[in-house]
Amino acid sequence: MPTPPGLVPPAPGVDMSDTVEEPGAVRGPRFRVRTRPGAPPVTTFRAMSKPAQLDHQRYVGDKRTLVVYDLELLDDPEVAGAVTDLVAAEAFLAFGPDTLAEARNRGYRPHASVRRALDAAESDDEA
Repeated sequence: MPTPPGLVPPAPGVDMSDTVEEPGAVRGPRFRVRTRPGAPPVTTFRAMSKPAQLDHQRYVGDKRTLVVYDLELLDDPEVAGAVTDLVAAEAFLAFGPDTLAEARNRGYRPHASVRRALDAAESDDEA
């Protein structure tokens, strides 16, 4: 995975053992923010990746609001926050088969990010 602009991966041999991971914590590559080249890191954070419980799923539903999220859109901060909250609250549902149609059959409506992605895909198909 390429490093986003302004972020640098931790140097080899850097002890990151002070990082605490709770069960169900989101795992992903670590990045450290530097204010200027050569400056010491200011903040360490992890890029969002799929939670371990949902590693083989694409769509996950929120049982509390009946909204379905696409885990391929985790780069959207709103989706990432919602999925992190779902996993922490254990209020999620994975669908089988893992399709948006199945989620709709169960009464779940797509999150705005899913609708935007579908609209973008349709406009790409028309062009």
